[in-house]
Parts: sequence; C-alpha cells; structure tokens
Amino acid sequence: MMFSIFMYRAIRHPASGYVQGINDLVTPFLVVFLSEYLEGSIDSWSMYDIPSKKISNIEADCYWCLSKLLDGMQDHYTFAQSGIQRHVFRLKELVRRIDEPVSRHMEDQGLEFLQFSFRWFNCLLICEVSSLVASSARWLPPSYHSLVGSLLD
Repeated sequence: MMFSIFMYRAIRHPASGYVQGINDLVTPFLVVFLSEYLEGSIDSWSMYDIPSKKISNIEADCYWCLSKLLDGMQDHYTFAQSGIQRHVFRLKELVRRIDEPVSRHMEDQGLEFLQFSFRWFNCLLICEVSSLVASSARWLPPSYHSLVGSLLD
C-alpha cells in the first residue's frame, strides 16, 4: 500500500520523487485510516480483513493527507533538500553557540550534523503530526499511542 502512495506522489511531484523520510510521515495517517476498519492491537491487524475497495480508499486518503502536509514544506522533500539543509545549518550553529566544546568534539570526530539531525527533524515532525491527528480523532485506539512511541525510539 505504501509503495503505491509513494509511486503516485513521485509521478505527481517529479521534482521530489521519493525522498527518505516520507514513509515516516505517512505512518500516522495510515494508522488512523486503518483503525476505521480494524480493531484490537495493531500487531493483530491484517490487510486481508479489509475489502480491496476500502483499501483503495485508505490509500487515497493517505496520499491526499501526505500531499497536503508536504505542500507546505516542499523544499524539505526535493533533491538536495534545501529546507532540511537550512535547518541542519541552523542546528549546527546553535550547538556551536551553546556548547562550543561539544561542537568542536563533533567536528574533530568528523560527525556531520546531517548524519543524525535529519532523523531528529523527522521525529519532531512525526510527533507534531501525531499530536494533531490524535487531538482531532478521539476514536483512535490506545495501541496507536504505543505505535507512535515505538517510531520515536
């Protein structure tokens, strides 16, 4: 299912195509839309329990929600990710100003901020999206919250 969402996204947005991290953004939407048709623990969910027409609807809903979300931050999910690059640079400068010894140590070790900060930014975005989704959908199963927690670990 997620492959189709990414394929449609790449076709409709050829400048960005698929960029690492987009899959993390689809997950909260997918859980919300699947929870309309599946009950119990997420671990026990099976796509075979949902009719194919409903799966197509879930796929479409996830695609449009992802598209709407990404439309507001397109430069984070295009080639070279200029938006992410700007944020990584700001984070690097912030660490340098706040804790010069840590900044120098990271530089001495050859640790590039892009190696870890992209994942941090995505995790923060997932938290934000998950909070918005959870606050607007009170019917979410309790297992959704554990799924979000596992994504952030």
